[in-house]
Amino acid sequence: MARTRPETPRPVPTSTEDVPMKAEDRAFYEKQRRSRSIALALGLGAVVVLFYFVSLIQGPGILQRPL
Repeated sequence: MARTRPETPRPVPTSTEDVPMKAEDRAFYEKQRRSRSIALALGLGAVVVLFYFVSLIQGPGILQRPL
């Protein structure tokens, strides 16, 4: 039996406001999302600082190499 598409597709929710959930579930979800965002920001900041210090350690000598 062949599968067919529905005549009117269901819209995909793009934010938490479109998804029906309880208030405590929404608060938990938003807390988890905020924690994940903070962790990603800290990780990105650590990579930036690491690259900065590595470039300071290498110094201008990296430009003086034989061609």
